[in-house]
Amino acid sequence: MSDWRTLYAAVMRETDAKQLDVLIEKTSRSLETRLDELWRTESSEEERKEIYVAANALLSLKVARRKWKEQLPN
Repeated sequence: MSDWRTLYAAVMRETDAKQLDVLIEKTSRSLETRLDELWRTESSEEERKEIYVAANALLSLKVARRKWKEQLPN
């Protein structure tokens, strides 16, 4: 299993809010790195699709977390 897949799975299971933020950022960087590698080589279109799906899910999670944090009392 690729490193980005392991990190992505960890994000989906994480329940600790602080750890989740850290994992989201690590996973995003890992996705970017892997996608860059794939563009420089003959690669699997399937993995690229998986990366785009994962990246979109992470972006949605980031947005939802930001909205949630904005609603917290100061």
